[in-house]
Amino acid sequence: MPVRKGAPSQEARAAAGHDPLQWERFYAVTREEAKKIVQKFPGITWPNVPSPIRSEVRSCVNASLASESIPAVEDDVLGWRMALAIRDARTVANRYPQSQSQASRATSADAPRPSQTRPYDPVRDQ
Repeated sequence: MPVRKGAPSQEARAAAGHDPLQWERFYAVTREEAKKIVQKFPGITWPNVPSPIRSEVRSCVNASLASESIPAVEDDVLGWRMALAIRDARTVANRYPQSQSQASRATSADAPRPSQTRPYDPVRDQ
């Protein structure tokens, strides 16, 4: 039976046939795949991801799972999870639009000086 769109994670995990530890790994793998998709296509949702990319994601996820001896997932479980993972990745990307590495590169030399941002004041700017 396919996993419903709004199904709880326990139902999806049962459909996948994973134990709790295997499910955690599945979550981590799909989270990383979702981040990659959101970086390439910032406003996209899982149903709108092009078919070749969806097939590639399915192959990558199942290959990662197989390398850890975790049962592969079917399209219904993957679709259920990726819809949520992409939504979450978009939320994080929108909340933190500038990466930490970019923020750390900013220096005080980049900051505008007061005379550049405020009009001339004869008392202050003597």
